[in-house]
Order: sequence, then C-alpha cells, then structure tokens
Amino acid sequence: MMSRHPRELRPVSRSGRVPAWLALLGLVLASIAAAALTPTASQAAASSKLTVAVFTQISTFNPFIAFYDGELEAINEIYPVLVQPDNDSKPAASLADSWTTSADKLTWTFKIHPGLKWSDGQPLTANDVAWTFNLMLTNKTAATANGSLIANFAKVSAPDDSTVVITTKTPQANMLYVVGLPIVPQHVWESKVAGLKDYKNTDFPVVGYGPFTLTGYQTDQYATLQANPAYALPPGKANYDTVILRYFANSDAAVAALKTGEIDQVDRLTATEFKTLKGAKDIEAYQQIGARWTAV
Repeated sequence: MMSRHPRELRPVSRSGRVPAWLALLGLVLASIAAAALTPTASQAAASSKLTVAVFTQISTFNPFIAFYDGELEAINEIYPVLVQPDNDSKPAASLADSWTTSADKLTWTFKIHPGLKWSDGQPLTANDVAWTFNLMLTNKTAATANGSLIANFAKVSAPDDSTVVITTKTPQANMLYVVGLPIVPQHVWESKVAGLKDYKNTDFPVVGYGPFTLTGYQTDQYATLQANPAYALPPGKANYDTVILRYFANSDAAVAALKTGEIDQVDRLTATEFKTLKGAKDIEAYQQIGARWTAV
C-alpha cells in the first residue's frame, strides 16, 4: 500500500507447499504480484506452517513509521483496511462492506462490517477508522510513512459505529487505493502517541484484526504470525496456522535455503536465479508482471 519497487518475477515455492497465503492474505504477497494462487485442498492441508523469505529489515511493526517490505508484510496481515485490491487489482470490500460518493465527488461514505472485535475482545468500529486517519492528519510522526497519501483529506468523521465519512479538499480519483492503509485500535494506540516515534509495537501478541496475529520476532531475523481464528472479512481465513517471515541479506542465501527446504517461498529473484530454479526438482516457479510502483 505504500511506495515500492516493482517485482517482475513471481515467487518460487517448494512443491507441495504452493503459497496459499497469496490467495488468502490479500495485502501481503497479493500486493506484490497482481494475481494470487488458489491452492487445492491437499496443498493447503500439506503443512500448517509457511516460511517465506524477506529481504528488508524487520525492526518495527509501527504502521505509522514502517517503510520496509519485511515489516509491511507483517503489518498488512495484522491490521484491517477499509478497501483492498482483489486478484485483478480492483477495489474490493474488506473492513468496509460498501461505499458511496457524493455528487460533487468530495464526500465518501463507507459502511463498516458490523460486530467485529479486536483480538483483545474490544469492539472494532468506525471510530477506530476515523481516529487512525485523523491522527495521521494532525500528528507529524503519524504521517511519516503514509501522510502524503491522505494530504487531500479535509475531514474524517464517524457519525455512528458503522459509518465513516471522508471529505476531501478536491475530488480524489485514487480514494479506494489510499483507504487501504492499516487501521489501528484507538484504545491501544492513543496511549502511544506521545512516544510514537520510538514505539516499535512489539507488545505481543499485537492487538489487531487481520488474518494473522503477530506473536513474536527477532530483529532482522524473523517475524512469527499466527492465524486469527476470529477473522471474518474477505477473502477469508488463512489456510496456514503459522507464517514465518524470515530475513535474508540477499537472494543467494534465500535460494540456498529454498533448495534445502529451510524455507517454502522466495521472490525478488534475479532472472538467472529464476531460470535456474524453474527446472529444479521439487520446486515450482511462477512468473508474473509486478504490480508495484515507485512514483508517478
């Protein structure tokens, strides 16, 4: 959901462990590649753990200041978003079941899915959405990673628990893109605002509402995500009980780990690595046009 370099080659995965979370975790690897893979039932049942290579640092899970892919891939799975891209990169329902725009295209109204609760049992409502966006609009630190995306917002309000209203200064054609930013629980984060710059969000298990809950990590080594059994938003619950994001300094090391079975999936390969692995025993290779952008 933030500025990234395009990835031109699809992930490579060990046979029998096709990356099910591509289809089920809409904002992690599905945001890296335009289309997802849908696993068969036997593939999904083959393993309850998926280990994925990441190539950028893992040092914070604070969505207001995180920039690196390794961090964002965890953040995007533990926090909800109003709207998410589907497999064709078109806006699809997530935390918001539906949305409408005013005739002048300045006011957007989102209807929030009812009856949701954060992982600590507290209600998840439109107030959390409004609070998150308003914090980014009024707090310089909170705007560090994504403030530029909502700079055109004039006002965000929650007239009731199931309605979010966003008013923009001028019509905004990419609204359904920018509202794909992580929404955090107000009751947890309002006490963190004073020290937001230094807060790493590692009070495990991290309170969120996504397909997974972040349960642990070691700096620049790995992050552990456990499936959230209560998750009830599209595209549905994950097929894996555990996902481990494992940090590698370079693709050579990751490829070696894939060959030995230490990890199940790797992307961001060089063309040479991709071609070599494409014919390797017990490894399946997928090639796809990247869906990321750096700037326009």
